[in-house]
Amino acid sequence: MSNSFLQQRLPTLLGIFAGMGLLIWALFSDERLIGLLFQPQGLALIIGGTLTACLIGFSWQELSSSFSHFLICFSGFDEPDLQDVYDTTVYLARQIREAESPEAGQRLLEDVRPRLQHPLLKEGLGLVVGGYTAPMIRETLETTLAQTSLQKSRQVRLWKFMGQMAPAFGLAGALLVLLQAQGLQEPSKIFPVLSAALVSLLYGVLFSGLIFFPIAEKLDAGRTEQIHYLQMCLESVILLQQRHHALYVESVLKPFLGEKLEMPKPVKAPPQPARKNTNFSSSFKQALAEESDAEYNDDEMDDSPTSPPLAPGQTLSANQLRQFRPVQKRRDQQP
Repeated sequence: MSNSFLQQRLPTLLGIFAGMGLLIWALFSDERLIGLLFQPQGLALIIGGTLTACLIGFSWQELSSSFSHFLICFSGFDEPDLQDVYDTTVYLARQIREAESPEAGQRLLEDVRPRLQHPLLKEGLGLVVGGYTAPMIRETLETTLAQTSLQKSRQVRLWKFMGQMAPAFGLAGALLVLLQAQGLQEPSKIFPVLSAALVSLLYGVLFSGLIFFPIAEKLDAGRTEQIHYLQMCLESVILLQQRHHALYVESVLKPFLGEKLEMPKPVKAPPQPARKNTNFSSSFKQALAEESDAEYNDDEMDDSPTSPPLAPGQTLSANQLRQFRPVQKRRDQQP
């Protein structure tokens, strides 16, 4: 038993068996319920009324194809092979980039196209080989995609419509049975009529909740997967027509597979050593002390005796150069 069978068919079968099992258990738990729940008139009214309403609202072809959809829900959908679309597109992108000329790439697509298993991808590559531009290809394939979505949506609406009509005709059957109870005064005759009315309404609710709406949800899920697959084929054709690099093609198509692109992790900067919190007043006092020491040293250098005359080729030291500073007059002295 393959994994696809377990993922597609087994949940549906388990749901059906669970619902029918609970229904059968409820019927046979009390012998009186078997006789009360068997109402052929109410069952005929619900089925006949629902089919009649569907024939009025939908065509006969849509109604007849709904039975095949009912069998699909039992057997499971054939999931589109998205991985094969991804692998094929990346391979073709590499081959086109390595081709000697654009004409060689076109011939490659023309040779590969008959062997493709995806109809929309095959149709799109035919447009690429025919020389269509990217906007023209997108418009053509989006039209096909829109028609497919409209057809699938119509099928889903049919089953939802039946799910809405079944309780309505069940209520109609209950009202019809209650109308037959007019004039009855004996309780022994009224209670069977009331039970028949409730059973007719119960039929409608069970058909709606166990058959019609679940099938509609199943078909809606299949429609979503089909549109997702067709959208991936469309983007693949556009990428091949524009001759993008294989790495870019991979980055565009990977989200269709449900895979998240791995973003590069930010490089953390090395931790900086913690700075000491110095007080402004203490640092200011320290600066004043250093400045006073420097002035004191300058005064001592001024009082030092003059150095002897230099010999030829000898240079002055730093202390000797300080003796030749220009004399600055104080501002309070008059010239």
